[in-house]
Amino acid sequence: MANDGTVSKVTPYGNVDGYTPVKVKDKDSGKSFVINFKNARITGNESSWTIKDGKVYDKDGKTIEDNTLEVTRYQAALIEAAGKNDCSGYKNYLDEEDLNGAGYADTAKEALQKSKSGYKLDQWTAGYMLDREGHHIPNTVPAADATEGGIIAAEVVNAKGHKGRLIIDIRTDEQLAAEERYKKEAEKYFEKANKPWWKFW
Repeated sequence: MANDGTVSKVTPYGNVDGYTPVKVKDKDSGKSFVINFKNARITGNESSWTIKDGKVYDKDGKTIEDNTLEVTRYQAALIEAAGKNDCSGYKNYLDEEDLNGAGYADTAKEALQKSKSGYKLDQWTAGYMLDREGHHIPNTVPAADATEGGIIAAEVVNAKGHKGRLIIDIRTDEQLAAEERYKKEAEKYFEKANKPWWKFW
């Protein structure tokens, strides 16, 4: 462990620095595991955390001294699944190698079943399709995705209809800054495009 509280990911191609070891604790069962995060923001139904440079902060910006996230059973399962979704086998590290698209849904589904949380993946509507009689019906997919843009998200539901969600945002500061610049440029463009013709004179 480095002096700043971070650890390195040892790979055949060399070490990658700057991972924060985070203890993820299922507050229902007391079971826990460690995932080494690159800087990330995690959002649940009500709670949120920021993981940055060896430290973990709660939603009010206060440091969590022992780097422990106390989460519900389904949230613990979804976080563990995100780490296991790694395409190169580093199951205890969560970074851009875990962004495997809709494949995350299968890993999340299995993790939720093993956790016995009572929750399963909800469904998202991905457009519409025709049924056998030619009617348009919703094309649903499991509500879990690990996008190449840097966000891992899942929504769950239980038998009583209670819903939950988890979002892990691992976009870098550079990505966030670039997206903010793009957003401002787009706003300027649309403001100009929607300007009444008489205001150009």
